[in-house]
Order: sequence, then C-alpha cells, then structure tokens
Amino acid sequence: MKIHDSNALPSPFKLGLDLLLVTTTWALSFYFRFHTYFTVEKGIPNWVLYLKLTPFVVGIWFLVLYSSGLYTKKFRTAFLEAVAIYRACILATLAFIGMTFFYAEYHYSRVTFLFFSFLHPIFLLGYRSLYRKYARYQARKTPPQRVIIIGEGSMLEEANQFITLLPYPCAVSETLLLSSPHTIQKDQEFCRKKGWPIITLPETLSAYFSVKYQYTLLVALPHLTYARIQEELEQSWNQIPEVIVLPDMQVYQKSQAKLQHLYEIPSFLPHVTPLSGVGIFQKRALDFIGSLCAILLFSPIMIFSALLIKLTSKGPVFYAQERVGLDGCRFRMLKFRSMSLSAEKNTGAVWATKNDARVTPIGKFLRSTSLDELPQLFNVLKGEMSLVGPRPEREVFVTQFRQNIPQYMLRHKVKTGMTGWAQVNGWRGDTDLQKRIEFDLFYVQNWSMQFDLKILFLTVFKGFVHPNAY
Repeated sequence: MKIHDSNALPSPFKLGLDLLLVTTTWALSFYFRFHTYFTVEKGIPNWVLYLKLTPFVVGIWFLVLYSSGLYTKKFRTAFLEAVAIYRACILATLAFIGMTFFYAEYHYSRVTFLFFSFLHPIFLLGYRSLYRKYARYQARKTPPQRVIIIGEGSMLEEANQFITLLPYPCAVSETLLLSSPHTIQKDQEFCRKKGWPIITLPETLSAYFSVKYQYTLLVALPHLTYARIQEELEQSWNQIPEVIVLPDMQVYQKSQAKLQHLYEIPSFLPHVTPLSGVGIFQKRALDFIGSLCAILLFSPIMIFSALLIKLTSKGPVFYAQERVGLDGCRFRMLKFRSMSLSAEKNTGAVWATKNDARVTPIGKFLRSTSLDELPQLFNVLKGEMSLVGPRPEREVFVTQFRQNIPQYMLRHKVKTGMTGWAQVNGWRGDTDLQKRIEFDLFYVQNWSMQFDLKILFLTVFKGFVHPNAY
C-alpha cells in the first residue's frame, strides 16, 4: 500500500468527470421538463436549441469549478467539500442564467433551469460520496500500514496531523526521538498521549532499517537536526520502499520556496513514480482483463504441460515459492515445477544457472520457453502481481541486494510482474544484476499505460524464448 494517496482521483480526471456530469444533467433537465408528466402548453421545442448552450455550460462550469479550489486542496471533511461545491454551482448557475438573457435566439424554459440548478450539485456530490465509500471499503480490506517516525519537537505535531489526514489505515509501530535534553520529556509525553511506542535510538539507522523494510519511514525533524543526520538517513532510504519527509517549513518560508502539498501538509518524497491515481485503476483493469484472456488462451498449453510434469517426474505439478512484492509484502508465486523435489535440500536458495543439474528434462524445456511462468497469470488475476513490472525476488536475495545496490527497494513501489523492461531487453537469468536493476528503476520512474503495452508487445517476440531463459 502506498501511504500517499495512490487511489485518489487526479485533478484533471475529476474536473473532466465533473463537466461530463454537469452537461449530462443539462440534457436530463430538458428531458424531465418536456418528455415526462409536466404540461407543455406551447409545444415541445427543438432539442437543438438547448444543445447549442452546451459549450457555454462547459465553459462556465470549467472556469468556476477550476477557480473554486476543488482540485487544488484536500478537504478535511465531506461537509466542507459539499459547501465548496454548492457555492461553485450557485455562482456558475447565476452566470449561466444571466448569459441566456443576452442570448436572443430563444427564451428558455425556467422549469428546465430549475431542474438543472437543483440536480447538478446533487450529481457532483453523489459520485464523490460513492467514491469515498469505495475508498473506505478498500481501506477496510487493507491492513494498517506500519509507520516508523523519526521526529523531534514541534515536527511531531506535523507528523500526527499528516497521519490523521491519510485516507488509509495507519499504525505508528515505533518512534525514534532525536530530542535535545530540554525537550525530551515534552516529546515523550506527546508520544505517550498519542499511543506511539518509543524505542531507544539505535547506534546506526542503516543497520536498524535493514530488518524494517516492510515499514514506512516518516521523517519529521527540524532543519538543523535533519542536516546533522542527513547522510545516515539517506543511506537508510535504500533499505525501505516508502519514505516521506516532512520539511521544517520555517526554513522554506524564509527562502520563499514553493512546495507541493500532500494532504494539506507540505511533504518531500524521495521515492517517486508516475503510477498513481487513475493509473492504478488502468493498470489493474489491464491486469485483470489481460490475465483472464491469457488464462483462456493458454489453458490447453497449461493442461498439456501439467500432464507432462505429472507423467515424467514425482511430485506436484505446481511449485509455490514465497517472493517479495509491492511495498515489501510477501506472497506465494506460482510456477510449473521444473526441478526435482530435493533441488534445494543441499544448496539452499541459489540462482538458477545454465545446464543446472537440478532441472528435470521437461523442466528444461518449460524454462527455455518460459512456459513454467504461465501459472503466474493466476497471481495477476488475484492482484498479487501485474502483467508488467520488475520480476519478484526471494526474500533472501532482497535482503542481500537492498544493502548493496542503491535505490534497489524503489522496485517495490509497483507490483512485481510476469515480464518487464529488463526482461525484454535481455537482462534475465544469470546476467548483470546492476544492469537489470537499472532497467527496472527506469520502468518504475517512467511508467505509463503505453509503456506497459509496448513491453507486452515486445514480450511476444523477445520474452518467451531467450538464450538467458534457463
């Protein structure tokens, strides 16, 4: 789970949806007035006369809604958002009615305007209410995000305000205080009041976070304290996928810096990815539809592969192995079994190599054609993986890599995938790990739906059969 609002609708999408609802309401108002139970004494007017006003509706509501602040700030309560919507709708409606007085072609129905002015704010509030209910439903399904706070002084209040405004359940697991002797008692009292567990400051933050990679780090430090431990903090960033830094605004206000606000709190996120907002829904829709179609398409091949495995070697058809996925969470990844049952009894977790003696004859064929990966379509269908993303690794390798490779955990800001940018460029199997991570990070930082579709297209020609597939 992303602690920043990955499920929030982005502003352009919300504005476009609002304008669509307003114009739809204008059309419905015409229908209710002239095609339902209301008396029409002068005959039904040509609907084109009302259609001609649609560009004015779009233009007026665009200007009023955009300038109302509905898309530039996060409202603390639904009531405050409703007040802002009604204020904007009243202003836009008055401007619209005033404009029609100067439109000499036709005298428009006052009942139609009455319907429109009554209905369109209800529609705008209605879809926002439905979206909030959906978000709460998703939040109830999501386990609380565990947060570690490094803080001091008045910045602890900023951290508390930030957590309060989050749309997802969140639990402060540990608090590391860097308070000075004359503020430590006050800071400890604040944390106890909030129910935040306080732990002893470790000798080195990097070593401490080496076993905390499933947590979110929230840094809430005054500028001078942050500067004192900045180097050690930034080394720790490589250990965990989610880091949020709340800046000391007293310093930024002096320099008149402009910062992006996150839940009304100015924040700096060192790990960023364009995959957020509506992109999350788009990618999930592609994964669900794509995996379902692929399962139907490849079902004969999967059934035949399962029969070959069962007839040629002892043991189960599938092999479920624990891997590390989104935000460092573990899941069981499915594969067709391609090795003997005792493959790792003596060797433990090791990289697969060319001509690996542990691989069965059928398994060698399945691996060389990547058919052993097809059961992962069910992981994608369940939402544990994506069709496209960095390949998931085992926890023992993740622990090793994140300590040695800068920004390695940034790979875990997106769902792991069946195929990826590194794979279609040949970086798979026993190849240069640094190069593979470089391609993975490029994907994470440059994600788009077009990029996913390009990778899926290239996978057909470069992803299944490859010299490094073994």
